[in-house]
Amino acid sequence: MSRLPTVGADAGNWGDVLNDYLSQSHTADGKLRLDIATIADLKALDVSNIPDKMQVMVGGYYAHADGGGGQFYYDQAASDTDNGGTVIAPTAGAGRWKRVYSGAVNVKWFGTKGDGVTNDSSKLLAFFNYCIESGNGGYISAGTYLITPGVLVFDNGFVNTPWPQIETDGSFFVIFKVDPATAVDAPIITFSNGVAPGPAGRYWNGGSLGGINFVDATGAVAPNRHAISHLGMWGTKFGWMVGTNLRGDLFHIPQALYAGANPDPYAVTGCEYDGVEAVRCKGLPFNNLNYVGFNGCHIRYLRAVECEGGVFYGTGAANVIDSISSGSCKGWAIDDGLTFNATGGASTRFTLGSAEFDDIENGIRLNRTTDFVIGASAIRFNHRYNFSSLNPSGGYWPRVVIDLAGGTSPTVRSGTINVINRIQAGGAKTDMGVFTKGNSSGGIVNVRINQNILDNAGFGFVDSDLYTGFTNSAAALISLDGKIILDDLVKTVGVFRGSAAGTALTIGNNPITSGAIGTPTFTVAATGHGLVVNQVVVLQGAAAVDGIPATQINRGHIVTSVTDANNFVCTVETNCTAGATNGGGAGVTGAKDRSFLNIAGAATAKCKVAFPTEIYDKGSAHDPAIYEYTVQRTGLHRLWGHVHVTFAASTRVRWYFLRNAHTSASVVGHAEFRCQGSGIETLNVEVWASLTRGDKICVAIDQNTAAAAAPTISDISDLMWSIEAI
Repeated sequence: MSRLPTVGADAGNWGDVLNDYLSQSHTADGKLRLDIATIADLKALDVSNIPDKMQVMVGGYYAHADGGGGQFYYDQAASDTDNGGTVIAPTAGAGRWKRVYSGAVNVKWFGTKGDGVTNDSSKLLAFFNYCIESGNGGYISAGTYLITPGVLVFDNGFVNTPWPQIETDGSFFVIFKVDPATAVDAPIITFSNGVAPGPAGRYWNGGSLGGINFVDATGAVAPNRHAISHLGMWGTKFGWMVGTNLRGDLFHIPQALYAGANPDPYAVTGCEYDGVEAVRCKGLPFNNLNYVGFNGCHIRYLRAVECEGGVFYGTGAANVIDSISSGSCKGWAIDDGLTFNATGGASTRFTLGSAEFDDIENGIRLNRTTDFVIGASAIRFNHRYNFSSLNPSGGYWPRVVIDLAGGTSPTVRSGTINVINRIQAGGAKTDMGVFTKGNSSGGIVNVRINQNILDNAGFGFVDSDLYTGFTNSAAALISLDGKIILDDLVKTVGVFRGSAAGTALTIGNNPITSGAIGTPTFTVAATGHGLVVNQVVVLQGAAAVDGIPATQINRGHIVTSVTDANNFVCTVETNCTAGATNGGGAGVTGAKDRSFLNIAGAATAKCKVAFPTEIYDKGSAHDPAIYEYTVQRTGLHRLWGHVHVTFAASTRVRWYFLRNAHTSASVVGHAEFRCQGSGIETLNVEVWASLTRGDKICVAIDQNTAAAAAPTISDISDLMWSIEAI
């Protein structure tokens, strides 16, 4: 506290002590300051005789040292609106009292109490609005602030507007609590950006909002009472946010589409979330209902405990979550939000680093998602039996660990899921749910699922326990205990070659076991197969079996053992019943079956070969039934190929890149190789071609000589090819 110098003391310090005193009691021009107890006293002060620019010191907003006081000066000519914090209008008389300050604006300056008793909604609104209008940063100190939902609404009127830097004392100390006396079914804080007149947006830009604990203890049904509902925000940073007993979600992005389909004008883009933590909430920690209108954002940590809506909904576009932890939650752990509605854009480039889901009702559901990595550092599901109050009698949770392509317009492409399943003792094996569920043979492409089983319950698991519904997919490898459950990224690298002109290899006598997976022995009629263990082969039927077209039976499977030149064992995937015959008969010619290719005038032994094992254009799609690549953009492309071929003497081999018609007239690039003697040769092909969006590209290899009895290609292996837009 400032004081006058003491007589007989303060030797050598008189000047400093006196100057300190005078600086507190006088203004810089020597005018005397007044000491005012509260803001109410300041308003009541008679200003009729107060000179312009005179300064006063106010002790507190309501009481001395409550944080709301400060230094003010009188502006005789001012008529600014009284905002209750930085501009105070006298009760009588002209002019305004204006606060003198530097640095962040304190929420206490606007009269908030944070005592858990007084409703602070209007005072908080004034604080936020002043920070927005002035561009100054703000500071919210520790306290429990009672809030009326629906009051803290910030809409920029579809005008690009900076959001201020708002710091807090953190979610352990700053609590926004729903006032039960004024609770309505509306969000506690709402950010919005008006009504878009066109497809381009106008957003809240930048800034931050520090950590807050949002508490709702009313117990009433209020599904729209979210902590934070936000639209139209770019590059805003949120601190560690906590939701406790919320009736809705912690973070909520409502559906907002321009022209019924475009979320871009209302997008939440490039935002950062330090922590998203929900405890005993009716909704979710994070719920995105606006499709790819949530994009390019980063959540560092997400936690859910006993939440009834799930954990994370609406994966959006190019979003990243570093880590998730959840315990005893209903709903889905991860849901792309596109199972029931195909509007608003498909999810893409979603990444989840690591996660622990303990006693979650359901795991990961993807229906329209591409280019994703879920579990870059692995995800663990703890399977528990009737463990919590949310699951008193429902058997083991999760009921489904992974569900793919089960909804409207399914497309799940180019992604990886790494999962560890920890089975806890408690129930029986028959109480377990489903590990991996496939629902659409055409909707799952280029997907790899790795699952580990930690069988603490001692149930004992076999391969067929780990999946259901993949009766007609292009799955290439099924393996138990930490290995690949579904691997549609492994494409066919072996092909059948003709044993005579115009014919393909004949497969006969191959009974298929019941269920989705079998390991039958295949007997090759008339000629040796030339296959080796681990080679991926195409098994093709001569006719439909059990309703499956011949062109779709047993595509792309692994040779597990070779008995002799005419017999091999292959793990297959089919919907055939026990004892059915798949293939056989006179063989399938290239002209009749699109799995093989007839290039007019150029073929004795010929075959259409696999789709590339490498795809540089990750957004593209291919048809696994006929091994075609669909070009995604018009322009110059680099087409590259590599294969090992065992030649017969005097053999000429041609490699073709074909477009659309699959005839010699549709060649967009080719290379020819001759071998004077027999042996293994490595062929590398590189061509450039101008392609048009929508072109369908495939590869064909044929062999032709002028000899009357044309020799055949005895082996093709290690084949891969790729297309890259230049």
